[in-house]
Amino acid sequence: MKELLLIIKEHLSHFGIIMRLARYEDKATNQGNYLGMAWQFLNPAFQVGTYYLVFGLGLRSQGNPEAHVPYIVWMLFGLSTWFFMNGTFMAGVSSITSKVAMVSKMKFPISILPTVRYVSDLTSFWAMLGISIVAMLVSGVPITLHILQFFYYFIAMTALMFSFGILNSTVNVLIPDYKMLMSSVMRLLFWTSGAIWNVDRLNGNHMQQVIAGIIKLNPFYYIVDGMRDSFLSQAWFWSSDRLQYTIMFWLFVMFIALLGSHLHMKFRARFIDLI
Repeated sequence: MKELLLIIKEHLSHFGIIMRLARYEDKATNQGNYLGMAWQFLNPAFQVGTYYLVFGLGLRSQGNPEAHVPYIVWMLFGLSTWFFMNGTFMAGVSSITSKVAMVSKMKFPISILPTVRYVSDLTSFWAMLGISIVAMLVSGVPITLHILQFFYYFIAMTALMFSFGILNSTVNVLIPDYKMLMSSVMRLLFWTSGAIWNVDRLNGNHMQQVIAGIIKLNPFYYIVDGMRDSFLSQAWFWSSDRLQYTIMFWLFVMFIALLGSHLHMKFRARFIDLI
């Protein structure tokens, strides 16, 4: 716990540096493109269109029939959240190894590097979330008090990405093949994140219900479904059918944060040699 508190303290004391590095990351990523920052939401927008053509029109999926939410709106909130978490997750894996020159000369703690990418990617997340909200309002879906829990799920998402960032960036230094492994794992997790299909449809036989219960243990599913709960007025995170998953989510986040901070502090002094 002391190691985790030390890393949190490093983040708080270097918050200004995190923000400056994040702005630099934005400019460096898009400086060679004519449209610049616009590509941060154009790429996911094209992917959303592709998934809608396949699953919304081709397979005629439905989002939440009981609430009469159009599939495109239901899908937008799921994909905008997933794209952000997936991009931040994978960027966090290589956040230390990709900054070898910076790591060797820097005057700030290495632990903030995964968070820098998280802050940088927020630009595209806000843009996609804004598009989702506009689509929701145009479709006639009202805003209710459930939107207040967006702040809770945003904090939960930040905690999850922070924990994974510390763990993944450290393990990737120790195990060079780790990024390739995580890339494959995230492709699998996409289909169990509930981003493009409704997991609650698995309510037929007992085996399907068991599979649905296992899928809902996915922390990425918890955030994706929670964002939909916030904007599409489905449920509160403390409701009876959500509470057990809320408790398990935070236990998982705490475990990853403690494990990641322990490994980070144990091997941090050797990062330069290992890279």
